[in-house]
Amino acid sequence: FLIRIDADKDAETNWLKPFSGRKGVIFSPSLWSVESSPAFDYKLESPDNPMTFNFNLQSVIITQPNEQIKVQIGSPGANPFNTVFNKTVSNPGVRVANGTFMEATFNATSSQSSAIVIF
Repeated sequence: FLIRIDADKDAETNWLKPFSGRKGVIFSPSLWSVESSPAFDYKLESPDNPMTFNFNLQSVIITQPNEQIKVQIGSPGANPFNTVFNKTVSNPGVRVANGTFMEATFNATSSQSSAIVIF
């Protein structure tokens, strides 16, 4: 049998569009492929449609002093809601904020570090 997977630029663009009721998971690429970097930076944005974002850090493993995960929710022209961890944490609780975007950034460099964000 044949399995065919097509990927294009539009697939990622569509994945980054939030909508009411949307659920998803952002995780370190190294959890999928051990030779990949653990770092990521994803911004889900809907400039014309403010909404409520919910997220939890299911797992964050930080092994180096300068590593951190940051999740930011906001709208242009307003102070964003920030959650930042620079230590290992698991399920610290759901955070909720309103805005037109949610950006999750993990700057890890160690292959032993990883992060999973549920939204």
